[in-house]
Amino acid sequence: MEDVNGHLNNAEYAGLVQDALAQWAAPRTVRIREVELVWHAAARAFQTLRLAGEMLQDGTFRISGYLEDGTPSFSARGAASLQG
Repeated sequence: MEDVNGHLNNAEYAGLVQDALAQWAAPRTVRIREVELVWHAAARAFQTLRLAGEMLQDGTFRISGYLEDGTPSFSARGAASLQG
């Protein structure tokens, strides 16, 4: 999950967003229609990211990831389809 610099790989941030949306929408299924990811600070090996955010009934969402010391690591917003 790390790149050669010891940072969390960019694709992993998208995976975190997908995982969070799946948890929030359960038992419904989520299909992301659009997402904008903004990176703020690198998450390094063995650091914990805390996620916070919301997904509304219309499928719009916002999620932020914070490093252990409260530093923003990334933010995401977008829209998803909810099924089921």
